[in-house]
Amino acid sequence: ALKLFLERLEKESLQHPHNRAALETLVIVYADQDRLADARRVLDAQRLALAHDPDQLYLLAHLYERIKQPDMTEQVLQEVLQLDPHHSPAANDLGYSWADQGKNLPEAERLIRLAVQAEPDNQSFLDSMGWVEYKRGLFAQARDFLDRALQPAQWADPVVLDHMGDVLYRLGRDADAARSLERLKTSQAAGDEPERLKQKLELKIRQQHDAQPVSVAPVVDSGN
Repeated sequence: ALKLFLERLEKESLQHPHNRAALETLVIVYADQDRLADARRVLDAQRLALAHDPDQLYLLAHLYERIKQPDMTEQVLQEVLQLDPHHSPAANDLGYSWADQGKNLPEAERLIRLAVQAEPDNQSFLDSMGWVEYKRGLFAQARDFLDRALQPAQWADPVVLDHMGDVLYRLGRDADAARSLERLKTSQAAGDEPERLKQKLELKIRQQHDAQPVSVAPVVDSGN
């Protein structure tokens, strides 16, 4: 039954490349079965079929991420921006990826600023702007953007809380940093990411309690 289901999904994706639901389902099933080569084959075919559609390529970029192909995710995001230089979600995602890796920071900042200018109240974009400023060692500016990302949220994003904690530690505001990270314990987000962040939180709080250096993210410009 599963084989027939997958065959039908493959046929639908081939005949109707814009059927996002069929493509996502197909890739997720292949990924869950650890059939990553099949998932990659499907995505590569779709990438050719949708080469001139920036919105569809944006979806593909994150499906490559789903099958652990981060280099392809970055490459396809760049293709999206070649087609539509003002595609703010792609600009944000590529800029954040580069900032988080500590590379291409000037271009990462340009892309994220483009996204923030397009959607000045987008919490994800504001977080990205804060993070690229953090990576550049501009902690006060980073805090301003992260404050804006956190203020409207009823339930704070755990990633933003973790970023804010690192910024506050860098600014010497250890008590405020600990309070920010403590909020991770009541985060409403589900999945593996909050759990991973909560483990980091416990480590940071233990380090602070024991008067040890706190394990904050590295800053590119300082060389650490």
